[in-house]
Amino acid sequence: MTYTPDAVFCLGNSALETIYGPIERAALASLLGGQIRVIPPRELAAHMDDLKNVRFLLGGWGSPVPDAAFFELFPKLELYLYGAGATDHIENEALRESGVRLTSAIAMNAIPVAEFTFAVMILGLKNVVHFVNQRFRNRAFDFGYTDSLAGTYRSRVGLVSLGHIGRLVAERLRTTDVEITAYDPFMSSETAARLGVRLVSLETLFTESDVVSLHTPLNAKTMGMITRDLLDRMKQGSTFINTARARLIQKGHLEAFLTDRPDVQAFVDVTNPEPPPADSPLWTLGNVVLTPHIAGSKGPECNRMGQAMVEELRRYLAGESLNHEIHLRSSPR
Repeated sequence: MTYTPDAVFCLGNSALETIYGPIERAALASLLGGQIRVIPPRELAAHMDDLKNVRFLLGGWGSPVPDAAFFELFPKLELYLYGAGATDHIENEALRESGVRLTSAIAMNAIPVAEFTFAVMILGLKNVVHFVNQRFRNRAFDFGYTDSLAGTYRSRVGLVSLGHIGRLVAERLRTTDVEITAYDPFMSSETAARLGVRLVSLETLFTESDVVSLHTPLNAKTMGMITRDLLDRMKQGSTFINTARARLIQKGHLEAFLTDRPDVQAFVDVTNPEPPPADSPLWTLGNVVLTPHIAGSKGPECNRMGQAMVEELRRYLAGESLNHEIHLRSSPR
């Protein structure tokens, strides 16, 4: 078998099989004129001779952090193709100073999250959790109860942040007749207006929304930003959705709130820890749908991320601009 010296797969074994399927591998081999060697991150040092001419690293979940030792192994690296989501954990000063370009499939991973979120939003606006988990278990098939549901006409959906996922959710919501509001301190009202979104304060969003959905990235500033005070502002019969990160919410506040407010439905796809402890009320509360972190790319959806990296490499080799490049900024000194 002929291997190209230009590229290497370097990520967790399960991630490799999940992200870069047969179609993606064949396309990459065609671009580079040979198969791509697979070297697990923990074995890099033992393959120094195979890495000295590598120009392209194809990664994903489990890929190595590009520190000083990393660049000693990859002296000719030009492009780090990260076939997964957020790259915060691999963006550092060593990478910035190296001149190596970084591209990511974060926009591809946003697609299934937005689809999942949009789906459960409609279920929330139709009070599905209450019907399935509470009233139907008691054989209560009373149409009068449906008069209180918000529905998708002139109801209000609040998005906490308008990044990749938040924008895709807003795009899907525009196919309905809901009003879309958002909290995003980094977005101008002009840009929000072009997205069909009205910017509001975080307090207003929680107070006025029929659905509140979290899409904020987790960092030192956003950790714990959602407090019990904000949750207590939620409307009677409203819906809370978290497909982002559990640690955006103050620890224990969501569980206590949902216990005290059985009128509020919640779709919880992320917890801290995962899975929740055996005694967590999230397992048993009748107003909660708990899912095992499935909103993001799963199964064949992961190949979309691998295919994006194939296209990025094709564009790079053709001298075209990259569609998903992460533009690294130097940290303040």
